[in-house]
Amino acid sequence: MQTPLERLAFRRATSHDVGIFVEIATQVKSRTNMAETDPKKVFKILTDLSAITYILETRGEPVGLVLYRQFGLGRVYIEELWIAPSFQKRGYGSTALEFVFHNVERVNASIIELHTHPENPAQKLYTRYGFEVTKRIENFKDSGEPRLLMQKKLT
Repeated sequence: MQTPLERLAFRRATSHDVGIFVEIATQVKSRTNMAETDPKKVFKILTDLSAITYILETRGEPVGLVLYRQFGLGRVYIEELWIAPSFQKRGYGSTALEFVFHNVERVNASIIELHTHPENPAQKLYTRYGFEVTKRIENFKDSGEPRLLMQKKLT
């Protein structure tokens, strides 16, 4: 019998996935997560060639997404890593991070960065995978909320 993680698939998102993106974003949006839910802005994200976005699915059902970008030589930024609340605590976030790590190895990235809210429970996941807090930013993007810059150096 397969475990849920064995059935997890990563599908490259397209402009046809606006509804899925918005649905997941709506589920995860909170004071600690500034998820974009405007369909027009999401369409721009999904058609931006610098944004690498994957939908995470199990048995054809969307359970999350990961969006990252490569900046210059050697730097990758994870812009979004969302797992729908009803699918959290099942290892999908870990699998998504491992997926990104595997993909960025191909482009010889030396550092991966992300921002997270200090109260985001996912901070524990990021720390477990070797990310370290390198900076605290107050009033991130004029949101009134702080964020932590976390970085992982790749060998």
